[in-house]
Amino acid sequence: MNQLDLLLHNSLAQLAMEASTGEAEVSDSLDFATAAFFRESCWKSFDWHRAASGQKRTSHPGLSISSRNNQVAFGSSKTDGRDPATTLIVSPANCSILERRTAFLLQYSAPLTIFDVDYRRSATAKISPELEHELKRKLKRV
Repeated sequence: MNQLDLLLHNSLAQLAMEASTGEAEVSDSLDFATAAFFRESCWKSFDWHRAASGQKRTSHPGLSISSRNNQVAFGSSKTDGRDPATTLIVSPANCSILERRTAFLLQYSAPLTIFDVDYRRSATAKISPELEHELKRKLKRV
């Protein structure tokens, strides 16, 4: 069973449990403060996106920054010189799917859903509770 099958299985099990108690709620949104790799084609339609020259990426990191709307902040491996007020730096120690330090640019977001996740690359993972608290604080100012 691959990761997508597992995700689907767990989601269906959760929905079945919620339906039996009358609490079913279907959503295509990622949970708040959840990171994932999203297909590169999902980012390309935004005018602020610049493809890295000479690189053939198939996916790019993103971080869910809203619990109500499908809003995912763009992630970049270039962490130097970023505005600390609008950037959340996440290391692999604080998010299991990241391979390197990543700057999530809170002012650059896209309305992505779970259907845009590149599950060939990774599953989804929550950031640490400390960084989630910092994210909430920064989002109030952005």
